[in-house]
Amino acid sequence: MMKHVKLGAIGAGYWGPNLIRNCVEIPSISLEAVAEKDRERMELVRTRHPGIPLVVDDYERLFDVGLDGIIISTPPETHYEIALACLEQGLHVLVEKPLTTSSAHARHLIEVAERNARCLMVGHTFRYNAAVRELKTMIEAQELGSVHYIDAVRVGLG
Repeated sequence: MMKHVKLGAIGAGYWGPNLIRNCVEIPSISLEAVAEKDRERMELVRTRHPGIPLVVDDYERLFDVGLDGIIISTPPETHYEIALACLEQGLHVLVEKPLTTSSAHARHLIEVAERNARCLMVGHTFRYNAAVRELKTMIEAQELGSVHYIDAVRVGLG
């Protein structure tokens, strides 16, 4: 039986609404709280997802609601500070890419996650995409020759 996971989301700007929607649609997840500083974005979350119990402007308020993990989708320069605070609170953390703006900060977050036995993940949209996985298999089998660079464009409606 799959464990029910209680999550919070920090950031409802550009990519945050997509992550929030996905959490709401997955039966094994309950999105318990969202933190967003922008009042208009907060109202948008409340309107689209009235079932979310707590929508606040201060992410530290999410530390007291019994969450298992946090999804962070804020400006990249804020990722380190927020992720560190969440890990130190004993939460599992998914950070939308990039993890941090410096490799030193990324290494530190990894150390803190390991020390606290918490999962630290970076959101990569196509990491588990079937086409990307097949391309990886083809490259590893050297079916495409020596690959030095890949460029892809995401196309389609929405």
